[in-house]
Amino acid sequence: MTLGVDLIQEWNAGNAAGLEELPTPVDWVGHHFVGPQRESMLAGAAVFKSGVTKLELDVGGSRYDPDTTHALFNTVARGMARRADLSTEFAGTSLELYGISTDPTYDPFILNYPLFGDQLNSPWALPGPVYNSFYDLRDMTRYQSNQRTLGLTATHAFLGGTASAAFTRGIQTHTTDMADDAQVGFIEPFYSFPFADGDGVLGTNASTLLQLQKIRIGKGTISATYGNYRFVHATAETFPADNLGYGQQYFSLQPSYPWRDWNLTATVNLNRVNGAWFSPVTNLRIHQPQFALAGTKNVRAGILTLSASWWNYTDHDRLENFSSVMLWCRYVISLR
Repeated sequence: MTLGVDLIQEWNAGNAAGLEELPTPVDWVGHHFVGPQRESMLAGAAVFKSGVTKLELDVGGSRYDPDTTHALFNTVARGMARRADLSTEFAGTSLELYGISTDPTYDPFILNYPLFGDQLNSPWALPGPVYNSFYDLRDMTRYQSNQRTLGLTATHAFLGGTASAAFTRGIQTHTTDMADDAQVGFIEPFYSFPFADGDGVLGTNASTLLQLQKIRIGKGTISATYGNYRFVHATAETFPADNLGYGQQYFSLQPSYPWRDWNLTATVNLNRVNGAWFSPVTNLRIHQPQFALAGTKNVRAGILTLSASWWNYTDHDRLENFSSVMLWCRYVISLR
């Protein structure tokens, strides 16, 4: 058994007038600007191992002060995160089963990149950063705020590459209405639009991800990815304008093959979104195909890359359709 303890202290320069902007959907207690911020975090971990089987248990807490001058805020936010992870190997397959629970007020300390804009991420972009132009201080893809997640992954060596599968099922730990979002330090990374007060509905999500990585076929390789994501905040009967329920399907195929002095790679990406977006009926039908071809070649002291790609966006409900073509040439010289 292995035990560990972490103590983390985070802070940033700023002023109470708001040099740092935290882009919550609604103001925190009437204010949209914070700073200087300070956060204290304490976490403990235990690892139990027997042969190829390992159990990891983590628990952590945070205390966040959005304004250490107390000119705008005179309150702090506290939150907890917990994780249990069981991993093993069976018949050459690596298996992992995990559960994660994170409060919406756990570790809300975020800062902005020196870029313009603080708009919310497009909801049909796969979950990742909290908001555009901002970054957080932990892995938000895995440790999402305001989420309870149960996940299972499996990876197996296959034809010189790997085959893997991942499944997740998540539900919000707390509702996301106007009163909830107004709490200091409340972070909701996906259902970040305030819903009607009192609907009492928790958003859910589920995902399936299947991948083949660098499977050997003759002299070449092929990689393929299929992703299926589903997001639901079902209020069609009680609050029709708040109903949200849509799915995203993603498929990618990437074969590579050496030809003469070139290493050629083709890419096919197909992305589709269907469902209800703040509506009791289907009003979201988006298709995004992309095709690309690239080649790399050693030329004297450098590497030459040539590529061409075509991308299309079609919104069948808003009757939008546009395409783009990109041609790219790059030559990188190595200096020794």
